[in-house]
Amino acid sequence: MDHEARKGKKGHNRHVASGSELFSSTKVVADAAKSAMSHKTENLNKGKVAGAATELVGAASHYGKL
Repeated sequence: MDHEARKGKKGHNRHVASGSELFSSTKVVADAAKSAMSHKTENLNKGKVAGAATELVGAASHYGKL
């Protein structure tokens, strides 16, 4: 699998997620939101959700040229 990297504002290379990675991250965040709305967060992996949200924000930044 070939991934692009983009220089960040401070010169750090950032991974640009593929479409399937973004879809997976979207599903993780959506499932977390559903769990939170039904007050069933005891089995929620907060680290995984945070990573998925970070990936989505990074993609929005990259594709939105922010």
